[in-house]
Amino acid sequence: MKWFFSSIKTGLRRILPPKLHELQLKWARMIPFSCISPAMAAKVYGVAGVKGVKLTIGNDKGTSDAVKAMGAEHVDCGVRDCVVDSDHKVVSTPAYMLAQGISEAAEGIDKAVAKVLEMAK
Repeated sequence: MKWFFSSIKTGLRRILPPKLHELQLKWARMIPFSCISPAMAAKVYGVAGVKGVKLTIGNDKGTSDAVKAMGAEHVDCGVRDCVVDSDHKVVSTPAYMLAQGISEAAEGIDKAVAKVLEMAK
């Protein structure tokens, strides 16, 4: 996993606006992430200079360590739940990082979507 994220660092710096996080907060946009995408989000926010974003990929130690190494805060979370970071306007759920079937993943994804819609009001 580490090799993948280090290889995209240069490309991300070229395409990300320098004030990505400020723009997101200004536009008041919630951003949802599920499955492995919270790990990619950790990299994007880290490259943008934003540290401490709360994310989850479930409870896999290796991936959570990689998320932490990129400057995000990993929160262990069950498949049927989600993690909300109100300060950074981010919602994440483990989905298929933990799910044994679509019904398990759907519960966490539904909760994440409901939180995004709730916070968008």
